[in-house]
Amino acid sequence: MIGRPFLAAALFAEALALAAAMTLVADFHAHRASEDLGGVNIWGYRGPVMPQKVPDEVRIAVVGGDLAFGWGVAAGETTAADLRQEVSLVIDKPGGRAHHVTAVNLGAMGLPASAYATWIERYQYLQPDIVCVFVDPPGGSRARATLPREESAVFASTGYVPMLPLVLTEKGASMKSSVVANAGKALGWIDREAYGVLHDQPPLQAASDSDAIALAIHAALRSARGVVIIAPPLTPDASDRSRHQALAASLATALQDEPRVRFVDLAADAELADVGLRLDGFNFSAGGHAKIATRVAPAVLDLVQSR
Repeated sequence: MIGRPFLAAALFAEALALAAAMTLVADFHAHRASEDLGGVNIWGYRGPVMPQKVPDEVRIAVVGGDLAFGWGVAAGETTAADLRQEVSLVIDKPGGRAHHVTAVNLGAMGLPASAYATWIERYQYLQPDIVCVFVDPPGGSRARATLPREESAVFASTGYVPMLPLVLTEKGASMKSSVVANAGKALGWIDREAYGVLHDQPPLQAASDSDAIALAIHAALRSARGVVIIAPPLTPDASDRSRHQALAASLATALQDEPRVRFVDLAADAELADVGLRLDGFNFSAGGHAKIATRVAPAVLDLVQSR
């Protein structure tokens, strides 16, 4: 005869398993509702999950923080998506050798330059041919929230990005429901606390942005054909012009003697400082991303066609 303590433990375990399954189902729905417009897919990057790479495919990855992520526009309106189209128009012409051009947006809101190398290594399994590192402006991120969160036990352990905590928190705020918002905060807190228990060693920090970019280049070149470093455009008020110029100069210096690396200095393009290309004074509109892609495409094409 089964004892009461054993039965109670079994029922408790079953209840936990059922709650976990229901949470996972709810999280999948949260991804579907948010990933096209402003979220990420289950593996932590924008747009659909990339299929396995095929022969004659040219795959481009755009890595970076807020500017690469493209807050405020759909996944298909970011620099990565526009860059795919620009490159495809040149190398995938009728009558020539068939090329299938794809692009993946690996930008993450709030991602600092010191984490670019780690991020590139995390997604090496996608096998990009060209890695474009879109550097955020000096002074740090302007993002609403970090997405995906690096301090996530689930993400660090499995690669799956839990979206339910963020969706519930934002939904609760819009509904003015403290119950819904607090449920999302509680789930996020549990995930972060578990991360702190499992990962008690802080990541190594690069001494400067140029050092961080050098680490990112080395990480990318271990598997990619080439790297394009994109220095950020000036903001509309141009108050940080000297800091932009210093960053661009340091990046250009770091790229010397790297035959598989190209440099695109968007700070030298006055048109990209136009406030009309921004949604909020910082993040670019769909039109802004399209213009950036036209500036970056020649460098990508140079690397693709040099093989």
